Amino acid sequence: MFSDFKKIPRRLYVGLGVTAIAYALFFMLTPYTCPIRAITGVPDPFCGTTRAWLAALQGNFGDAFWYHPLFLWAPLLLLVIILYMSTHKERYLFLSVVGVSAFLIIYLIRLTLFVIP
Repeated sequence: MFSDFKKIPRRLYVGLGVTAIAYALFFMLTPYTCPIRAITGVPDPFCGTTRAWLAALQGNFGDAFWYHPLFLWAPLLLLVIILYMSTHKERYLFLSVVGVSAFLIIYLIRLTLFVIP
């Protein structure tokens, strides 16, 4: 698996860095907590993940799981998707599909129960 990291193009790292900086600037310069929700009015499947990580880093794991029950999976899912995009190996495709499906199922449950904070 570690040899697969060498196949990730440098421009992908740059793109992720630029995206992270833009996302951080959005949070610092606007009163909104979610860019998708601010623009469309509808939360996205990852809504609450950033707040969940902030709560977990402060030791509030109950709050973290309330904000998003799959917040621990988000970075792992991103890593698996990046590995699949760079290597096109079947195992990464399977893990990507399972991870995205889990987020979509939780998203639909949260939308149905109106519990997206």
